[in-house]
Amino acid sequence: MFMRMTVSTLPKTESAKEFMGFTGERSQTANKSLVGILMSTLTTIKFDGSRTMHEHVIEMTNIVAGLKSLGMAVNENFLVQFILNSLPTEYGPFQMSYNTMKDKWNVHELHRHFQKDCPKHKAWFKKKVPHNTWWIDFGCTTHVSNTMQGFTTIQTISPNEKFIFMGNRVKVLVEAIGTYRLILKTRHHLDLLETLYVPYLNSSLSRNLVSLSKLDAIGYSFTFGNGCFSLFKHNHLIGTGILCDGLYKLNLDGLYDETLLTLHHNIGTKRSLVNERSSFLWHRHLGHISRERMKRLIKNKILPNLDFTDLNICVDCIKGKQTKHTKKGATRSTLLLEIVHTDICGPFDVNSFRKEKYFITLIDDYSRYGYVYLLHEKSQAVNALKIYLNEVERQLDKKLKSWKSAKQTVVVSSTMEAEFVACFEATIQDNWLRNFISGLGIVDSIAKPLKMYCDNSAAVFFSKNDKYSKGAKHMELKYFVVKKEVQKQRVSIEHISINLMIDPLTKGLLPKTFIKHVKNMGIIVTNDC
Repeated sequence: MFMRMTVSTLPKTESAKEFMGFTGERSQTANKSLVGILMSTLTTIKFDGSRTMHEHVIEMTNIVAGLKSLGMAVNENFLVQFILNSLPTEYGPFQMSYNTMKDKWNVHELHRHFQKDCPKHKAWFKKKVPHNTWWIDFGCTTHVSNTMQGFTTIQTISPNEKFIFMGNRVKVLVEAIGTYRLILKTRHHLDLLETLYVPYLNSSLSRNLVSLSKLDAIGYSFTFGNGCFSLFKHNHLIGTGILCDGLYKLNLDGLYDETLLTLHHNIGTKRSLVNERSSFLWHRHLGHISRERMKRLIKNKILPNLDFTDLNICVDCIKGKQTKHTKKGATRSTLLLEIVHTDICGPFDVNSFRKEKYFITLIDDYSRYGYVYLLHEKSQAVNALKIYLNEVERQLDKKLKSWKSAKQTVVVSSTMEAEFVACFEATIQDNWLRNFISGLGIVDSIAKPLKMYCDNSAAVFFSKNDKYSKGAKHMELKYFVVKKEVQKQRVSIEHISINLMIDPLTKGLLPKTFIKHVKNMGIIVTNDC
């Protein structure tokens, strides 16, 4: 578009020489305009994080290449400064560190440092890389550690040797030097001689470093390839590593890693002071002996005088004297198929693959050998028993003598529970009748609760209170259903007496009770009416 506008502004001429002259003049003018645009872009471009740092540096390098093709060369030092000026405020410490250094970087060196000092990279590194990892460094001239745990020998540094320079030209403090022992994943140990202890690394985003040149100097050899690293000594494999984030990380023993972390978090813990005159302490040291035996040892001057005020109850002694409670009177078998225990379980909410909801177990009392059969219905238990009998009796050539099955023989254990069962059944009938009448459309709704009369005071009490007598699961269900209906005011359970003589005229009674009251009232039964 820019060239089209420029060509359209050329004056018309009949001479080719004049036309070429005008074109050259316009081309020089266009080049000057393009140089201005590129320079403006180079000085005003900013890194906004929408692209990677690599793409940002490549774009600014391409702008400089375009200026160079137009005859305007930009020094590489200026390009580095332009790139630094385009960075946001998060890179302020990085810019300050570069400006205070004497050395100057080219674009490639600057790009390598960007990846290491990127805020996102630092956040990832801090989250993913623990401080107890060790990394192979090709450019490091000495081993560096950020923790004291792991040194076998260590000594302080003289005042004139207390600093080293890191890869980013930062001078850091060295507190000690010694031999650090690494336990590798291959179960070999690697002693790093003259390892520097640098606490600065523990608070920064740096790693523990292993100097490759130091290992090479003492006879180690290495192989690299396919993202893996191998360390050898006299042709024997000592350790391995993997490529991670551009560096090779040593594979350490897992137990060694956990030990380092534990030691790191327990620095400074001390053993608590104990009372050496404690009788409880000596009681445990001597295998939990009795108080009388300890007193005899004191009398024989084998033990010093002890304080028996703390020897009250020893929980370990109580646990050691516990025995399993044995039930007496249990019948046990002495032969196979003498007693077989059976039980049916179900139904279960989750069905089997073939939709069975029950299962029956059959266990021989003598051998404890068991069978399990899946059932769709409880009625299939008889067929399962027949299959079991045919199989085991043919295998053992014996006949079964006795069955033992846990059965529920008691439905209710009190009159109150029996009354509650009746109330539960009446409540179900009431709900059906209420829904039936509402469905006819005769009335809009039934507001008043249905009154049910009960002669058991306990049943009436439990229906109106949150308390209930805990029993079997089927009774708990009936309790909750009746109470729910009473709370919703659909049902009202009222107490009524059946001991008065006037009862036949006011309420319905059982035939036996009705006849008794009628006789006491002197009423003669007649069939004339």
